[in-house]
Amino acid sequence: IKFVMEFEESIKRENDLLSNISCDIKLIDYLPIWLEEIRTTTSLSYYASAVKLSEYIGTHIGNYKLKELNPMRIQKFINDLDDCKLKRRKAIAKPLLKTLFDELNVTRDQLSNSISINRRTIGAALLGRAIESTSAMQLAKVFALPFEELFSYKSESTDLSQSSKSRYCRTLRAILSTAKRKQLITENYAKGEYVKLIAEPKSKVECMNELEIKLFIKGLQSEEDIRIKSALTIAVLMGLRRGEICGLQWEDIDFDSETICIERSSIQISGYGIITGSPKTESSKRVITMPHALTVLLKDYKTFWDMYAERLPKAKTNNRLFLQGDGSSLNPGTIRYWLEKSLAKYGINNHYSVHSLRHSNITMQILSGVPLKTVSSRAGHSSTKVTSEVYSHFMRSSDIEAANKLNAMFE
Repeated sequence: IKFVMEFEESIKRENDLLSNISCDIKLIDYLPIWLEEIRTTTSLSYYASAVKLSEYIGTHIGNYKLKELNPMRIQKFINDLDDCKLKRRKAIAKPLLKTLFDELNVTRDQLSNSISINRRTIGAALLGRAIESTSAMQLAKVFALPFEELFSYKSESTDLSQSSKSRYCRTLRAILSTAKRKQLITENYAKGEYVKLIAEPKSKVECMNELEIKLFIKGLQSEEDIRIKSALTIAVLMGLRRGEICGLQWEDIDFDSETICIERSSIQISGYGIITGSPKTESSKRVITMPHALTVLLKDYKTFWDMYAERLPKAKTNNRLFLQGDGSSLNPGTIRYWLEKSLAKYGINNHYSVHSLRHSNITMQILSGVPLKTVSSRAGHSSTKVTSEVYSHFMRSSDIEAANKLNAMFE
């Protein structure tokens, strides 16, 4: 009965909304309606991104009525993206910020953990480099001073990247797809069958080579900070995304069966802070077996964690494996900082992201002959097709190795 009532109420709201929308509505007037819908039906990260992308779309073609957005006008919008300059207003710290920071007598890490701003951003601000205005506003709040006393604005213009252009195309296509579903337009002319879209560039798979992996694991084995040791060992041995690592809770760890259950992910969204939600896709929710060495390490880490968490006020209600200095959930950016510090410490000169450890984990499995279905399942991919497309180069290497082994039988 409750379900039926809620369903009928949602239909009524939809009908009321549609009755107030004219078929002659302009795109600029339809955008708030679309944003409100996706706010309640999609993830917060998608919504936050859509707000920024729709601002640009509204500025450039918002005055057209939905039914006036034909293939020619949409293609012109897409073509004009090549000449577009992304204007950003950044903030430059005044010398007073450095003075106040020194008087505060805290480290960059401590300040980063308390306000959820990457330590690298804090360092850039203290050196007088340009940072995002939202981060500058957070820093101004820490010192309880007006923004203008600590920062000045600086305008920057940059070319749109290929991936940014592709996101604008996808967003416009999503907007018009919803409008068609509501029968405000008869066809979505932002589809590839009507216009030439901008393809999303394939991201390069960056992973460690065999020597670097050995150096990295050897360095982790002698790592003194057990938090860094545990987080990065999970990354390289389990191939988890950094948001998934930050989302881990102790009830997700089954020491008896030696498994980890991936149930949630933590991400930092500009303007919203650290948000916990579901993993990237439904298939990203998974249970995977740990190497025994990781089980032993996490048992030691649990002993440390029990004593460590007692001193942190917010830890009483937070059962996450990795915590900030006040006991709240760890900022995913901290894991990136831990990795950068560890790479330099272990003598690995190449730059790698946390996601590179995930790539390294998956390629190690492929090159070791682990069945593709198992690799895909452990990675949380939606299908083996995703795994094979992203890691086709390494699968080719594995295929050549298999042929060489078969050939050796005749020698």
